[in-house]
Parts: sequence; C-alpha cells; structure tokens
Amino acid sequence: MTTFTISQEDYDTIEEVYAYPNSDIATCTEFTARGTNPNYTNVCEPIGTYNSTAPHTYTGLGTDSSRNDMCDSSNYKMDLFGLESVSTANMAAIRAVTVYLKLYDSNIFINHSTGAYGSYYAVVSPDSVCTNYYSSWDFQNVGWIKCGSGYECSWGFYSWNKNPESGSTWSWNDLANLAIGYRCKSTRTTSWSDSEILTPNHDGGTIEWTKKAGTSTNYENVVTSGDGNYNYLERDAASWAYDYTDIFTCTNTTKTWLTVNSVVVYGRFRCSDSIPDDANDNLDLGLSSGGALDWKNVGRVNEGAYSQYNKSWNVDPAGGAWTQTDLDNLIIGYNIDIYGSSLGDKDYWYTDNLYAEVNGTAMYESTVSVYRCYAKISYYPKYECSLNKPTEILTTHDRIVKMFNFWNGDREVYDYARSGKTMVLKGSEFYQASTCTNPCSRIICMRDMGRVGSPITISGLNPAYFNGEYRIISFGWNKISEKPEHYEWVLELEDNEE
Repeated sequence: MTTFTISQEDYDTIEEVYAYPNSDIATCTEFTARGTNPNYTNVCEPIGTYNSTAPHTYTGLGTDSSRNDMCDSSNYKMDLFGLESVSTANMAAIRAVTVYLKLYDSNIFINHSTGAYGSYYAVVSPDSVCTNYYSSWDFQNVGWIKCGSGYECSWGFYSWNKNPESGSTWSWNDLANLAIGYRCKSTRTTSWSDSEILTPNHDGGTIEWTKKAGTSTNYENVVTSGDGNYNYLERDAASWAYDYTDIFTCTNTTKTWLTVNSVVVYGRFRCSDSIPDDANDNLDLGLSSGGALDWKNVGRVNEGAYSQYNKSWNVDPAGGAWTQTDLDNLIIGYNIDIYGSSLGDKDYWYTDNLYAEVNGTAMYESTVSVYRCYAKISYYPKYECSLNKPTEILTTHDRIVKMFNFWNGDREVYDYARSGKTMVLKGSEFYQASTCTNPCSRIICMRDMGRVGSPITISGLNPAYFNGEYRIISFGWNKISEKPEHYEWVLELEDNEE
C-alpha cells in the first residue's frame, strides 16, 4: 500500500551534534605537534575518549601527551582544521556553532598574581581560508582558563549564532565549508631566578676509567646516582700513573638565560683502599664551553661510602660571562692522580654521578598547549513520519465571524476568528513484509508529533490540494489485532494558515 509523508519542524527543542577535526588546513597550522602528525590528530578525540568526560568538563591534564604547543609572546600563532561531515537530514535549522578548546598555559602559575596572561581565541573560517577567520573574545580576559590548585586549567568555548561572514543564519552549505581552530599568543617573565641541571649525554674525547660490566658507555653510568651503575679504576702501587680522565658532553639548556651567576660541577666519588694509607689520590673537576677543560682541584677522595664534591665557575673559563651558546656546548669531566708507597696490593676508585648546575636569571617563555578542539552544532530538529494513504478524507471549511460594534457615528470594526478549515483522515496500518514491518512505530511517530505541537506538513496525497501545512488537533488509534499486527487510526487536522 502506498504511503504519504508527514514532516514537522520543532523550534521549541534544541538538539546538538559534535563535529571533530579531520584535516589540517594547508599552511594554517603554526603550532608544534606533540604526539603525532598532522596537528589535527592531537586534538580531535571525540567526547568520551578523554577520561570518559562530558563536553567542557575539566578532568586535568594527566599524562596526556597528545597536544599542539607554541611559544611566542611577540606574534599570534594559529591552527585551523577541516571538520568531518555532519548529517543534516534531521535538522530543521541551525541555531548556533560553538567551538570548544582545552587550553593550558605553562606560565600562568608563575604570573597568576600579576595577571600576566597570554591571549587565547577560538576561531572559525566559513570558507576554510587561513586569512579569512573570525575570533571569539579573549578567554583569558574573562578568566576561563586561569589555573587553580596544581596549576591545572579548564575549557574555553564560544558560540556563533550566525555565520560571522554573511551575518545570516547558518546554512547547510556553511557547515560543508567550515573550518575551526584556535589563535594564541603566549606570555613571558624576564626576572625569574632559576636553576637547571645539565647531565652527560655522550662520551667525550677522553675516556680512561673502566665502565661497569654490562654497560655500553661511560656517560650512562654517571647520569643517575644510586642506580647500581658506575665507572671505576683498579690500580696497584706498582703501576704508577697519573691523570685518569673521563670527559662528557652535556644536554642543552632548555631555558633562555638573561644572566648566569654560576655553573657548578657536582660529582659523587668513593675509594676502597686495601691497606690504609698505602695509596693517595688527587681529584679534579673540570668544564669548558667547547675547548680544553679548566680543572679545579677537589683533593683526596674519601674512603667507604660515596661523597659528593663540587666546584663552581662564575664566568666561562674561556673568557667573559656565560652565554646561551656556551651552555649548549658545555663539556664536563673528572680527573684523578694516583700514587702510593706499597707494592702489589690493589686499590679502587668509583664514581656514579656527574652533572652541571646552571644558576641565574632566566627569561621564562611560556608554552601554550591545546589538548582538544571540536565544534558543537546546535539545531532545531525535524521529524518525519509515514502512514498508509487514508481510506477516507473529510474536510470542512467554516469561517467564524465575530463583530464588535464600536459605534462612533461613522464606522463599525469587524474581527474575524481563525479559520475553521479542518480535515480528518482515516486509515489503517498493518504488517506487510514489503512495505511495513512495524506498524506500531508508525503510530508512535505520529503520537510524538502530536505531543510536540508544532505545525506539520503533509505531502504525497492525491489530489494535491489535500497537501499543505496543518496543526494536529487529535490523533487516535485502535489496535485491531496482534497477529497480524493491525491498527486503525484517525488524524484530525486544522489548517495552519494565519
């Protein structure tokens, strides 16, 4: 049996669907990807996959390493992403497009009391063009991303009720071409006392101590103290020798130093003397910014447990104040002279830790990190039902006229009530493998439309003048049989013309 269609647009209900980034817009990604490439893959996880949270509910940064970072206090940087397609089949009209961002500024906890924040904006581009974008207000200025306990930050979001380019209500074509993203600028402080540890990362040009069995390089044995690894010397009094040296390059500094007050080399050493006082030693610690090491004497190494020794350099031994380049080229090491008075016995020297500490004033340039970016499409829903074509249609067309006589000698004023045009449709729904396998769902669909109360549009009736816009006065049904499933229904309508 052929059917007709009843559709309804509900402007009293708001529903929503989420759209996630699925591509980088070419030349529009200026943040540094942390985790995977391209950038969109670091911010596109759907709601529910990040600690099973609802939209814009803060759960902390945790160990989430997928993000996009930037550090620039002079220029704005932007990432712009294309969106996955959204089905518009059940949308009557778009109410708003909202962009959500999960942001974090590593500098906020330093400057929280001074209000020295960066700037953070959600952006949309209606045509996915880098130079054609529209920004939200600055989230930081309204306090949405200020850090709380533990320096953790929350979400920011902004809604566009209309297409910002055209000024018109969002259309389906707008969604197809839409790109979203963020635009940020970081902050910095230039007067922060700081320190940093630089550790060995490669063996240098001279390696004369013996590495512990099972380890592959000398430097790895002195990165972490107390881990059971070490470098050692084994000497007897008959084998006189001097200047047993290990030299290592160091990790680069991660800070921007305005001034360096000192670079201090620290080392842990101990010795084991088989016959007390038959052997003596003289330990030096040294460093350089790339050339020959400058050595400073520590003295004799204590016997038994490890002891820590250190020597400090306030300026680069090559001349002048320490520079950023000097620190990135830093070389450190240790040297020991051994001498004794007895023959034949063995003595041992051990070290398990060596590093340099930089002390001074650093320019702290904060990192702005974006962990999530997605859009919420708010819309008015559209419903559609199908019924078998009616077996009976009854129409009436009465107009109720009310007259109010405001007599003032020259006129009467008439008021017409609403149209009395009504139409009653009668039909039946029954199980039919080829057309309807669930008559009950059709009945429920129409019942729900009646509860919504918005106008409906009928199409597919013949003659065509029965089609049009109506309001539901009532919908009734009667279940005739269970097997086969069979209902009869009555739909009473009123013409919706004003």
